[in-house]
Amino acid sequence: MSYITTIGELLNQPILNSDTYKNSHWTFEHPQFTSSYGYIEARKGGEFSEVMFFGLQYLLRYYLTQRVTDSVIAHARRFLPLHGVPFNEEMWTTIRDKHDGRWPVRIKALPEGVLVPQGCVLVTVESLDEECAGVAAFVETLLLRGVWLPTTIATRSMRWWRLVDRYLTQSGTPETAEFKVVDFSARGVRSSEDAGISGMAHLLNFQVTDNLLGILFGQNAYTTETMLGYSIPATEHSVTTSWGKENEQAFFEHILEVHGQTVNPLGGRSPVSVVIDTYDQDNAVRMWLTPAEKGGCGLREKLEASNMCVVLRPDSGDPIINVVHLLDLIGSLTGWTVNEKGFRVLPDFVRVIQGDGIHEESLRRILQRVVYHTWSIDNLTFGSGGGLMMHDVERDTHRFAMKTSEVVIGGITSAVRKEVKTDPSKASKAGRFAVVMENDVLITIPEDELNGRLNYLRTVYEDGELVAPETFDQVRERARQWRVIGHG
Repeated sequence: MSYITTIGELLNQPILNSDTYKNSHWTFEHPQFTSSYGYIEARKGGEFSEVMFFGLQYLLRYYLTQRVTDSVIAHARRFLPLHGVPFNEEMWTTIRDKHDGRWPVRIKALPEGVLVPQGCVLVTVESLDEECAGVAAFVETLLLRGVWLPTTIATRSMRWWRLVDRYLTQSGTPETAEFKVVDFSARGVRSSEDAGISGMAHLLNFQVTDNLLGILFGQNAYTTETMLGYSIPATEHSVTTSWGKENEQAFFEHILEVHGQTVNPLGGRSPVSVVIDTYDQDNAVRMWLTPAEKGGCGLREKLEASNMCVVLRPDSGDPIINVVHLLDLIGSLTGWTVNEKGFRVLPDFVRVIQGDGIHEESLRRILQRVVYHTWSIDNLTFGSGGGLMMHDVERDTHRFAMKTSEVVIGGITSAVRKEVKTDPSKASKAGRFAVVMENDVLITIPEDELNGRLNYLRTVYEDGELVAPETFDQVRERARQWRVIGHG
């Protein structure tokens, strides 16, 4: 039926990896149309005043380096007329024969990891062959997908880092902020590719994750062998229930026997996450931490003598109330110290991770309530799945769009723009652009007004090849620098 036999081949069919109508636009082009230039931006009016740009290199490396081949063309030739749209065989054959199957476009983009105000150009695309001028607009579908999702998640993750950093600065150790929000989304996102793309975006700002594809996507798309994300051994409800309710204590003792002498390569005690609400969370806390002289089962003393830190994980109830309740309960059993900032810190053999019900607003309220009750955020870690990767995540969250802004027709170059009477916020830009720094903020200007200033838009792709790709470590370090100077 077709040449496609694997999911990789299916995703890498470059002609059909597009919106349907892109395959009919060539029939509407001016007969003397020979060049096109366009741009991508997060338009004004989105959820936040700035976005953290990320993810384009993944798209370029794995999609726009795919060649247009005989089999690709043959497949599209059969498929599109049956679907109801004409096939632009002349353009795709030209790309195959004249360009060895490589896309004849130049893509410029901002450095990934920078913070960009709404309305600032992120990416530009221009055609490089008069016979294939339409390819610059054709690539919109792929490019927008390659930009809007990872940028949206990187922006959200950055905002969560800022929240955690603010309250750690007030109550504890801000140097640990990158280890405070774990990506729990691997099972809750839309697809495997979504897990990888969103997961690596989160890793720009945090170094903890249970999303293995996020690490793998980041390592491979951004060519690094660095371990980008860390995790710890952890239980789930099914493991607890497999022991039986009457054997919950025996299960906890088994955890300590197996992990009690593990060496932590990062130093200190080895953390192990234990879900505690399979039956009764408060009873589980008391089982772990009640001293023997107060009627405890002896687990507390074994824990203290071990090299393990038990990270207690509630998984139900109102997290805004429950986190402080658990800290108070644990503290009543173990005591605490007071740090130099005047906040209470639990002993090093016990911590809490809240991984249920975490989104930006609940995270903010928990942090506020914890410090109000004089507990340090050093006692806590958070995990999030849907709240981090799925809640209100769509192209219009930040109003991403790609528009043509310059064309050449009959040898005449014209700046073009969309002017929407019914919604002026959808008006587009005209001409060619540069992005420069003014007062620590990136702004878009006409390209002919650069006047020797540094243009932050740089060529990242040309004629089917990546230009000067970066490592994940480089992008992460840039993100670290930019997230502390943001303006929104």
